[in-house]
Amino acid sequence: MPPKLRLEASEFDPVGEPLKGFRPPTLLEILKLRNFYKNQDFNLKNRDLAEKVYPETLALWQKVHCSLPLRTKASIINQLIEHFTKIDKCRQGRANVHLLAGVRSSLKKVFNFTTCRCKLPEVLCKKASCEKNPEEHNHIFCCCPQNKIPESERVYLKALLDEDGPSDKYMFGAVDKEETRKGQNKNKRIEKIQIRSRDDLSDQFVQLEGCDNYIENDNSSDFKKKLPFNYNTLKLPTVAMEADRGHGSDTFVASIVNATLIDLGLLTKDNQDIVVTRHKIRTARKIKREEMRKKK
Repeated sequence: MPPKLRLEASEFDPVGEPLKGFRPPTLLEILKLRNFYKNQDFNLKNRDLAEKVYPETLALWQKVHCSLPLRTKASIINQLIEHFTKIDKCRQGRANVHLLAGVRSSLKKVFNFTTCRCKLPEVLCKKASCEKNPEEHNHIFCCCPQNKIPESERVYLKALLDEDGPSDKYMFGAVDKEETRKGQNKNKRIEKIQIRSRDDLSDQFVQLEGCDNYIENDNSSDFKKKLPFNYNTLKLPTVAMEADRGHGSDTFVASIVNATLIDLGLLTKDNQDIVVTRHKIRTARKIKREEMRKKK
C-alpha cells in the first residue's frame, strides 16, 4: 500500500514556513508555522503543535510593548487548539457554511494575545478644551474591568486588531532601540533601589544581633534572602518629632525604634513586617517638618 501523501496546499492548509517580520502574526501565519512543525514530525498532535507555536508568537508580542497585559499560557494554548481543530474540520470538508465563514474571517485577523476583550470602543469628545488635536476629538477607551490596555498603546492595538495595522501608518515595524534602552535603564534603576533597601535592612538586623529574642548574627549569603519585603505603612510622627528634638541621625533613631519593638515582642523572627529603616525615619521627619511649617 503506497504511503499517504499530504493534500495539495489550499486555503485551510497553507505551505508551512517560519514566522517573518516584526509585527504580531495573523492566525494564517500561525497556521503556516504549525504546518512547518508538522512537516518535521507528522505524529505531533494539535496540543504539541500549539506548545511549539506559542514561544515564537509570544516573543513577537513582547516586542510590541512590555506594558501590554498578556493572557496566560494555558489560555492561549487552549484557544490555539480550538482554532486548529476548526481549521482541520474545514480542510477535511466537515464544516458547515457558518463555520467556514467564521474561519475565513479569523485567518486574516491578528491573533490577540492581550487580555482586552472590549474591542477598544471609540467615543467622540465634545469638550472644546480637549488636549488632543482639534481634528481628532475621538478617545479610545478600554472597558475591561482589570488589566486595562495603557492609553499610549490603545490606538496602535485597535488599528492592529481592526485589520488596519499591517497596511497603514500604525504598522508595527522593527524594535524601537531608543525606547528599549530607556526601559532597560529604568529597570536597572529600580533594581538598584531594591538592592540598596535590602542592604539597609540587613545592616539594621546585624546591628541588633545582641538581642537574645531575635536572630543570631548570620553572615551567610542566605541571610539577605530571608529578609522581609512587605511595605511598612506605619506613620511615626511622634518619633520624627523627638528625633528632630534630640538631633539624632536617621540610622540611630531607626535602630532605637527597632530595638524597642523587639523588647516589646512586636518584632520577631516570624513577624518582620514592621521593621523601621532609616528611609522610613527620614520620610517621617520631612512630613512632620512640613506640618509644623504649615501651622506657623
